[in-house]
Amino acid sequence: GVDRVFLLTPSVSEQAQFEENALAAALTAGVQRIVYVSSTDVGWEIELSAAHRVMESRLADSGAEHTVVRPEYLLNNLLVEVDELAHGRLVAPSAEGRCPFVDARDVGAVTAAALLAAKPLQGPVEVTGPESLSWAQLAERLQAALGRPVEHVDPEPADWAKEAISAGME
Repeated sequence: GVDRVFLLTPSVSEQAQFEENALAAALTAGVQRIVYVSSTDVGWEIELSAAHRVMESRLADSGAEHTVVRPEYLLNNLLVEVDELAHGRLVAPSAEGRCPFVDARDVGAVTAAALLAAKPLQGPVEVTGPESLSWAQLAERLQAALGRPVEHVDPEPADWAKEAISAGME
């Protein structure tokens, strides 16, 4: 049988239900260890963060060995911005905020280590990139790597949120 589970769900409105279903199935099957991918923004007052908080709490109460892995913003998320980047724009309401962007492969390596370790890693385990960059600095690095102009566009957060929601983001 299965004795360890890697739990990662998409960021969709049904996320909490997906996670609850997976946890229930794992516990019913007698799984010994669960490695759950949460987020460093678990404390934010947004729906996605609330779902992570609930699952982290459920895991703690479940009695199962578990490790919570909290990655920072995944650079791979920029793949959904390909059209904007092709037009030389990196759109993010960020002001002077900085972020230690991380590659999903690094998160994968940490979760694999947590799954395969003889004893569960004590967590939460935060996974970040090697340095904290502003979005403007990230745009400069993308420009250098792509060999084409990329500017950081910093919209008002409320305007950005309305546009994101109208585009289908939940």
